[in-house]
Amino acid sequence: MCPNSFYDYIRIATGWQAVGCRRCQPVRLLSESTRLQLLCQLKRGAIDVAGLIEATGFSQSPISRQLGQLQRAGLVTCERDGVRTIWSADNDLVDDLCSLAQNLLRQRLEAQMQQLAVG
Repeated sequence: MCPNSFYDYIRIATGWQAVGCRRCQPVRLLSESTRLQLLCQLKRGAIDVAGLIEATGFSQSPISRQLGQLQRAGLVTCERDGVRTIWSADNDLVDDLCSLAQNLLRQRLEAQMQQLAVG
């Protein structure tokens, strides 16, 4: 069964279902920190690879490789501006995925801080 909504993606990503289909790919892509950082950077606005290098500190090769994977999953798009390629991530699924990742990281950090305070 393929997921039909964002919540179905989350159920699959958190192990509630074992499904191996193409529509599950957006959540799996978040498991790699480079892709997650690029996606959240692109959520702020369209930018070229040179701007992504400056903003993230990553080199060109991994950025291009990860952008290709994000593009194949339909999470980012690009358009040519002369010799530059401008990348963007402007859709509701990207917003939901970035918000989910940020919330999960925040919850994990808060839990760790509570453990440190108790221990």
